[in-house]
Amino acid sequence: MSAPAPTPVKPDTAPASILPPETPGGTGGQSGNVQHPVPPTQRTIMPFSSTRVESDRWRIDVGMSAPEQVTLRALDADGDVLAEEDFPLEWVRVGGSEQCGGPGEAGPVTLSVP
Repeated sequence: MSAPAPTPVKPDTAPASILPPETPGGTGGQSGNVQHPVPPTQRTIMPFSSTRVESDRWRIDVGMSAPEQVTLRALDADGDVLAEEDFPLEWVRVGGSEQCGGPGEAGPVTLSVP
């Protein structure tokens, strides 16, 4: 399976998205990279899909990536930001093996929308 390369965007032009912090030499979540704060203008949008589970619950699939942190943003019908928050993620392998890896899941996060 392949996916398009991440596209740099400015935060004020980004669609509802998951924005992991970028690190020198790669994207957040890759082992061996040193984590450094990166200005929002240098973040990248990663390919993702979302599915509504219940009226106020969503499941977000980030494909083969495992970002250490995500920014969740709720928008109204006009595209105005209702709520935005950064969340650290802790990944747990839920299949495969220790030698070969496998799929992972991060626990739920809650974005409160006023």
